[in-house]
Amino acid sequence: VALYSKKVPQSWLYSLTKTGKLLWRVPFAGRITSSPMATYNIVFVPLCKELIGIDYKTGLKIIKSKFSGNITGMVRKKYTLFIATANGMFYSYNVRKGEKNWEYSLNGNVKQCFFDKKAIYIVQSNGQVVKLTNNGRTIWKVRVAGLVTSKPVHDQKNIYVNSYKAIYVVDK
Repeated sequence: VALYSKKVPQSWLYSLTKTGKLLWRVPFAGRITSSPMATYNIVFVPLCKELIGIDYKTGLKIIKSKFSGNITGMVRKKYTLFIATANGMFYSYNVRKGEKNWEYSLNGNVKQCFFDKKAIYIVQSNGQVVKLTNNGRTIWKVRVAGLVTSKPVHDQKNIYVNSYKAIYVVDK
């Protein structure tokens, strides 16, 4: 459970049992900017321009990494977190090592990110759709007209992007 107080610029992360008993709580100075993510016994907490790793069992801070912009979203693929920031950067982050694998510069905010075995797909709110290799190299870029109005959906062959102008189908 993550909480933020407007009166006191502080956030709290709580770990509770199924019955609601408090196991631990961790205070943070500042705002949690996106949903925390638990993976491999670590809870990753995006705190503005920092990613804090909390030991799942003890509540101790064990990882601290800095980013160039406020973290706006994260998705996980095995031992990798893909992290988007408000300043248009996209990162691959190794959760075992607690360090960045690579970074990719975008020209807008990320609306949605998803992946398959061979590639990472990024749909930006400005209409740009990017396909990257797992190593962060560009495979292709395409732009749809208008701002993206909702989270895109996808299947095995296509990405469906809804913008102010139309609904677009982009081949993977």
